[in-house]
This record gives sequence, structure tokens and C-alpha cells, in this order.
Amino acid sequence: MARVASGAGRLSDYHELTGPAERLGATPAQIALAWLLRRSPAMAVIPGTSSTDHLRSDVAASEVAGRLTDTEVARLTELVDESKAVLDRPTSPARSHR
Repeated sequence: MARVASGAGRLSDYHELTGPAERLGATPAQIALAWLLRRSPAMAVIPGTSSTDHLRSDVAASEVAGRLTDTEVARLTELVDESKAVLDRPTSPARSHR
């Protein structure tokens, strides 16, 4: 199961989300959910919805998914792949002090 790492920052900090959000009249969170929905028709997206307003917003992301361009989807995928490469990088062993 994929999860956003705690402390990874706010979605509104990412131009790759805010640009499409402004173009489509959506929120960065809706763009993130829409991207997930575009990744695979068999994907189940389960956001942590805490209110009926958030639920309405989350459901609206399915409509936004059809309006994301292929270029936007590819850029978001690239961004996630770049982030995973950094997170998956092995750490160097601690240097011993003499």
C-alpha cells in the first residue's frame, strides 16, 4: 500500500499539483487523487476523509481525472518516481572514528 510520508510537505507546495489545479478549478488534493485514478482503472483510492465536505471533494476528483492531460499525468508520475528514487537510495554506512 502506498502512503504519503509524514512530514512530506503540503500538497499546495508542489507546482506540479497547483498548476493543473488552477487550470481545472480543482484543489491540489483533487489533482493528486485524480492522478491516482488515472494510473489504473483497477486502483482503489482510499483517502482519509474526515467530513462530508471532504467526501464531496474526493468524489469530485473522479471527474477531474478525465480532464488531466496526458502530459500532466506523465509529469506527476515522473515526480513520484524521482521521489521514490531518493527515498529508496541506500544510506552509506557510518564512518568509524579513529
